[in-house]
Amino acid sequence: MRYCEIITDRNIGTGAVEAGAMIATALMIAGAIQGTGSFLSALVFFILGMGLLILFSHFHALLTPYDDHDEIEKDNVAAGAYLGFTLVALGIIVLKATAGDFVSWGYNLSWFAGYAVLGFLGLAVLQKMILVIFMPGANIEEEISRDRNMNIAWIGGTMSIGIAALIFFML
Repeated sequence: MRYCEIITDRNIGTGAVEAGAMIATALMIAGAIQGTGSFLSALVFFILGMGLLILFSHFHALLTPYDDHDEIEKDNVAAGAYLGFTLVALGIIVLKATAGDFVSWGYNLSWFAGYAVLGFLGLAVLQKMILVIFMPGANIEEEISRDRNMNIAWIGGTMSIGIAALIFFML
């Protein structure tokens, strides 16, 4: 289906989501293989990161009043770009969660779980707060779903990446 949307329909929103997912995947690979550890530990943390990416996509869909999939399929580039940027932001957080030396399964899994929770909550809450502060009175969801406003997608998406970078460097 994605092949059809990207190649046949030339759906830019789908391309934006795919690009975000690929960048996030590359960041997860980098985190999983960085530091000391075995092939097994790298593989496990990469798979956990991919699972987190899938869960976050569903979580993001619950937070938006519009249906991400439907909007993107209807060629809403803003919805695709917004989701794609958000996936990159999550990739940055998972990079932090998986990077470093493997100490033990308990230690590294708890570190990963802490960043997973922080990533979910931090991106969701801080992104909404910052958009309200910098764009008071704007209904972000309507701007993306109804108006297909790419400017909001750019701003909201880069704010997500900024928040992820802040989490990455502060903790």
